[in-house]
Amino acid sequence: MQPTIEERIGLELGRRLAARGVAAAALERSVGLPAGAVEQLVLGRESLDLGRLERVLSAVGTTPSEFFAALYGAPPAAPAPAPAAGTAAVLGREEVEHLVRDVRTALRTLLAELAEEG
Repeated sequence: MQPTIEERIGLELGRRLAARGVAAAALERSVGLPAGAVEQLVLGRESLDLGRLERVLSAVGTTPSEFFAALYGAPPAAPAPAPAAGTAAVLGREEVEHLVRDVRTALRTLLAELAEEG
């Protein structure tokens, strides 16, 4: 019997948590998941909406594109060549996704701080 998509995502998520030494409780706190949720995810008994999945992957230190490439067995993308001297650098998709995620995180943090002050 083929594993479900939830089980496959759970296995890949579990591998990445172990490889990076991320504790389940710390991940749950950082992304606002209830206690025990990560265990259920890793076991394939729970699924996440895309927004939460993006936050989980960010907290684990990976991008959705890296995660799903590994999940579906795609080879890793070749690094982009360095721009020629004197030319502007063009960001690749993964770099843009990473920057967008960092900006979103910074904005959420700023908004939370402002709310606490207000």
